[in-house]
Amino acid sequence: MRDGNRLQALQDTYLRDHDSIVSVVSALAGASRIDAQDALQTAVWRVLAGSRRGRHGRPVRAWRPYLVRAALNALRDERAKKVRLVLFSELTPEEREKLLALPDPRPTPAEQAERNELAALAWEELSRLPKQEHMVIVRRCCGQSFREIARALRLKPSTARGFWSKGIAGIRARFREAA
Repeated sequence: MRDGNRLQALQDTYLRDHDSIVSVVSALAGASRIDAQDALQTAVWRVLAGSRRGRHGRPVRAWRPYLVRAALNALRDERAKKVRLVLFSELTPEEREKLLALPDPRPTPAEQAERNELAALAWEELSRLPKQEHMVIVRRCCGQSFREIARALRLKPSTARGFWSKGIAGIRARFREAA
């Protein structure tokens, strides 16, 4: 479909389904009709600006659901911009009490020292493991799957799992001995 035909289809959909699209966006987003209309206009302008810059991507076969999704995205973007910080002095006395009563999520200095000591012990024990077990555990802790680890180290996934299990069991045993 050529650009002219695509834009004509967009215009036809906008004129024909404007009210129903605004209703759907308003209902899905829990927004007022005015905000939904603004979001729909923003979505149409984004489509038009993209067509002027030559961004074509895949052709849109159904403009109505596309416009609904684009308008919902525009509303989300607008709401994200409107998030503002509230100063402590702007809070009511009840809100201040609630805020001050919240526990501090940061660890205490003693807890942080314990974490640091455990981390140092873990790294020390990890460095004592055989190279294969060490590499598998490090990669697994970085979020890689056994399949990815196996591919990178030229192993079978079951072998990587075995190195993981053996290495972790060794570290746990050493921690039990230290405790």
